[in-house]
Amino acid sequence: MLNTSVLLKDLGWRLAFARGVVLGLVVLLVRWHVPESPHWQLIHGHGAEADDWSVRLSGVSSGNGA
Repeated sequence: MLNTSVLLKDLGWRLAFARGVVLGLVVLLVRWHVPESPHWQLIHGHGAEADDWSVRLSGVSSGNGA
């Protein structure tokens, strides 16, 4: 991307910078739609939600309902 024989010097660094911005936005969008893990939910006091996700993912309930 920074090879001056392929791209102009003024264009290469801008494309490299833009690629970083695009990848950062993709990460933010993906994180927006991915739910928290059952482990995170359990640590933060969402035990019922963590148990629901565990049942969905593995089909096995913890049985504590906390």
